Amino acid sequence: MRDEFTGLLLSQVGVHEGRDGDGTWNNRQRYSEETPGLEWSDGQPWCATFEAWGAHRTGMDGIWPMTASCLDAVAWWRGHNRWTPYPVLGGPFYLGPGGGQHTGVVVAFDADTITTVEGNSNRGGSAEGDGVYRRQRPRRGPGSPYGYGVPAYPEGTVSADPALGGTRTAAVAAPKTPIPTEEDELSTTLTQDRSDSWNSMIWGLKNSVEAIQQQVVALQGAVTGLTGLLAAQHSDLTPQQVEDAVRRGIQDGLVHVQVDVAAPTAPKGA
Repeated sequence: MRDEFTGLLLSQVGVHEGRDGDGTWNNRQRYSEETPGLEWSDGQPWCATFEAWGAHRTGMDGIWPMTASCLDAVAWWRGHNRWTPYPVLGGPFYLGPGGGQHTGVVVAFDADTITTVEGNSNRGGSAEGDGVYRRQRPRRGPGSPYGYGVPAYPEGTVSADPALGGTRTAAVAAPKTPIPTEEDELSTTLTQDRSDSWNSMIWGLKNSVEAIQQQVVALQGAVTGLTGLLAAQHSDLTPQQVEDAVRRGIQDGLVHVQVDVAAPTAPKGA
């Protein structure tokens, strides 16, 4: 169960949240919608939601806190007497005062560091990031966790806690699918940025076309008004003759350009 859970989370490395129209990351992601009871949390910080999603997908609802809150998760582990100051393989770590700032899952540890998979982080390990990342964090000192939850895995607990076996080093089994490298993560980010740039450009062009269409409608209204005015002044001409003369004058003075905007296709290899 532990390897299935961590393998699922690691398979998400490189996935990013959505962006608003101005390019700002917006915390919109799939994990809230796919986790019963947490649908409301889409658009909110989602590090704890990401773990709950993985736990639900692997049948661990009963041994993992189904919450979007780090503080509530810490309280859940403490309330179940499953809390330790030592890293636990496949268990969550919590950062910040009371553990309420950020969370991720430990996929390996040694005497000095933990290797993790984290939602809502970034390449710098932010607690308010943009996607799913692998990170390495210190076990002690600045930036180290507040504490760790101890999942009741049926295969047993692997932890550096002397009371739980005192394992010095440990790592989860390699996932069946390759874990994206940092270069893969960067490539994914650049590809998404390029896509966002294309979308922004298309949006701008559509707005321009809409503005042109509004101007055309206004011009047609002006033609109608001018036709009526001239027809009243020249009783010897019919309204249709006046309108034809007005339109010929406009056509002589303007170059008609037809703009047809379709979503462009990104260049191959982009």
